[in-house]
Amino acid sequence: MRRLGATHRGNRPARSFAAAASTVATTRPVLSQTTTPALSFSPYCFAHSLAKVIAMTLKQQITEDMKTAMRSGDKPRLGVIRLILAALKQREVDERIELDDGQVMATLEKMLKQRRDSVSQFDAAGRDDLSAIERAEMVVIEGYLPSKLDEAEIDALIDAAITETGASSPRDMGKVVAAVKAKAAGRADMAMVSGKIKARLAG
Repeated sequence: MRRLGATHRGNRPARSFAAAASTVATTRPVLSQTTTPALSFSPYCFAHSLAKVIAMTLKQQITEDMKTAMRSGDKPRLGVIRLILAALKQREVDERIELDDGQVMATLEKMLKQRRDSVSQFDAAGRDDLSAIERAEMVVIEGYLPSKLDEAEIDALIDAAITETGASSPRDMGKVVAAVKAKAAGRADMAMVSGKIKARLAG
């Protein structure tokens, strides 16, 4: 009667060792081939990451800058950025919306105007220390707005808006202001622009 373990003392162990050796020999290059691509550069991954950065909204950029300021210990800049984000959050809560870039820029413009007014008041009161704080905050806020239009560019926008709207009197001022604002939002002081438009239509 054949014992249960007898089959393991014949040729099967030899065949098993041979098979194992053959398996190792054949799998080594396969392992090398499968691990190499993981270390190689992927243009697709790079492009995907770059696209995410490019697609970042203005609000997201401000949030990222807050994290950077926290890591670097830039307390003055961090304080201003937190004020900006608080103002954006308040508007979103009040209006129950999520602000797009245009609305974010409009909020930043409002914050700039508040600080310009404060600077005028502090300068008149001889409080140069407080005026300096407001001016420093303005620098940070302006960093998130497009470059300002010069006088000639503003005049050109006003001319184009008057032509497009067919404005011919001060009664048409609202249409002209709206047309200019659509192209100059965040790039010009709209109070100054409105004054120029009023003077043009009155003349």
